[in-house]
Amino acid sequence: MRAARWYNFFMILRPYKSTMVIVFFLSVNTLVWWGAWSHRRDENWGEDSKAILSEVPNEMTELEYFHLDHGRAAMSLSADSMQSIGEEVASFIRPRGTYAPDKKQSAVTYQAMSAEYVKARDSLKMLGEVKIDHEASHYQADQVTYYPKKDLMTGKGHIVIDYTFQKSQQKIHMTSNSMKAKPKQDWAKLVGNVESVTTPKFKHQEGLNMKANEMELQGLNAQVSLKESVYFKRGGMIVTARNGEIFLEQTNKKLKYFILNDDVKVTETLMDANGMPLKRNASAERLEGFGQDKVVLSGAPRVVQGKDTIKGYRITMREKMEFIEVEDAMSDVQVEKKDENKKAKER
Repeated sequence: MRAARWYNFFMILRPYKSTMVIVFFLSVNTLVWWGAWSHRRDENWGEDSKAILSEVPNEMTELEYFHLDHGRAAMSLSADSMQSIGEEVASFIRPRGTYAPDKKQSAVTYQAMSAEYVKARDSLKMLGEVKIDHEASHYQADQVTYYPKKDLMTGKGHIVIDYTFQKSQQKIHMTSNSMKAKPKQDWAKLVGNVESVTTPKFKHQEGLNMKANEMELQGLNAQVSLKESVYFKRGGMIVTARNGEIFLEQTNKKLKYFILNDDVKVTETLMDANGMPLKRNASAERLEGFGQDKVVLSGAPRVVQGKDTIKGYRITMREKMEFIEVEDAMSDVQVEKKDENKKAKER
């Protein structure tokens, strides 16, 4: 009877045999895993922990960071707070710092409302009221991505650049929609609604107002290149053209002050000998400026001054003066006057 009872018991459990085996092995594996984790939890994981810890966000407040290069601080960064994921990506609130890779060059200083550093690209992306300074260069923008080792910045949104030329101490103020710059090379390229104003060191000198779709600043050469939809104003003279080169420091009297090319148009209002306003309009393919008031037109130049129309191979004008010099014997000077005989009859 007892054997029969055991037989009946095993027959009842027979359908659940597979389930029991699975449950048994899961229980054993759980006990082994728990024992290993409990044992390792109290140990120092060392290098093996980096793979796990790198995925866990770390946060710090009132951060002071220094990157040392041969014992000197090549880069410093302070921030109100920092959040990082391992060593690859870090974000900062109100970052400010300096970058000075060597003793020969002065440091680049920067600050912003927030920033993100990506180690793989060695880039620091700054957002909100970004300000970057390096010697004579001062940059402002809504957003700037800075690549320190490449000495390269790209920026967009309310770009402002203020630069002081070393020799003349003349200043230039530039604004645009976007920029690319190399601070340590005193170079910048601005694109989109670019406007600039120069302020000479001496008050008696005329400043320049310039506009273009694109401008390139070469600070070391004291040169500004303009491209597309160029607008140039000095004193009362306004010039439009397709492109131009402006030289803001003259090493000798022969050096051109500015050159404007392609579809050049000049407008200026003068005062004649009687103190009356006199309108002057000119056109040419090329305009060259020398010194403080001399401009030379070439490439089918034509000047309309009051009632006089002047054509020639090469025409020289003086700003604020009626003086016009026409070169080349084939020049054609046309002066609009009433016929003297007709005048007599009218009398």
